[in-house]
Amino acid sequence: MALIKIVIERSLLRCALAVVVMACIGCGGEAPSNVGPTILPTPTPTAAPTPAPAPTPPQFSFTGRVTETLTGVPVTGATVTSGGISVQSRSGGAFSFDASVSSALVTVSAPGYLARETTITAGRDVAVDLIHDAAPFSLVFYRQMARNTWEGGTALPLYVLSAAPAFYLQTKGLTSENISALAQTTRSIVPAFTGGRFTVTTFETGVETPTERAGWVIIELVNDMAEPWCGRALVGATTGHIWMNTAHEGCLARGSLDEGVLAHEIGHALGFFHLDFPDALMHSEFELHHKTITDGERYHGSVGYTRFRGNTDVDVDASNVGPRRVTTDPILIVD
Repeated sequence: MALIKIVIERSLLRCALAVVVMACIGCGGEAPSNVGPTILPTPTPTAAPTPAPAPTPPQFSFTGRVTETLTGVPVTGATVTSGGISVQSRSGGAFSFDASVSSALVTVSAPGYLARETTITAGRDVAVDLIHDAAPFSLVFYRQMARNTWEGGTALPLYVLSAAPAFYLQTKGLTSENISALAQTTRSIVPAFTGGRFTVTTFETGVETPTERAGWVIIELVNDMAEPWCGRALVGATTGHIWMNTAHEGCLARGSLDEGVLAHEIGHALGFFHLDFPDALMHSEFELHHKTITDGERYHGSVGYTRFRGNTDVDVDASNVGPRRVTTDPILIVD
């Protein structure tokens, strides 16, 4: 009887489950075919937005001419490079190119000329002059005179002045004739060394030594037998100073301060150094008969004064766009 009861109970349970399933189907459901977790549909990925194209950088136009230093003769076929741009100068030395910057560092080269590196500005015609590496130019002479390679070895940046200096001559103990001759020497030697770029517009005299000031060259007299030199000067200093020793007969001409000694020291004050060339006014072993500037010194001084202060060897300009902030340490030369 117990066995029959168990069988009956199981049959009733199966019938009850069947009723429940049928009820679910009748309510809109369906009989599960498999028992397990519900699988959700995979979402469709959203496409990334297409980026906007990068704006085209503005273009600046550069135009100019390549010429020869001092003569102004056009240089045709010169290569002008800036970054990845390279163009050739055409007839008359003209060149042009476009770039994405308003000022461009360019290197200009041509056969027979010293390559020059400088900065040019867009929107206006520029002139880039190259030094012709042929007589009367001598790179050895130029480096000695303008870069101190004879005595210093390493080529210095140019110490040329950026503006014409005024001069003050201390006159204590000098005759009026000597003062007049020294004034004339000063007025003639400055344009001779600078290719006429500078002239002397202010030349003052007095018995006292004034305070140093920018834009002036003070010529101070010293009478000191203990000092073996005839003159000394600050090279190319914006606050210039020359010292002239009157104690030694060898530094004087007929008892007066020698114009040749002063001309030599003014050469230093204008930014030039000693030369190892016979009869040069700027020779270190100065002799009184070296009273006049030579043609070589005139020519190479003129070349130096076509360049910016701070120009480095061989011909690399300091930045010449905007204010020129070129620092050069003072150099004192004793003769």
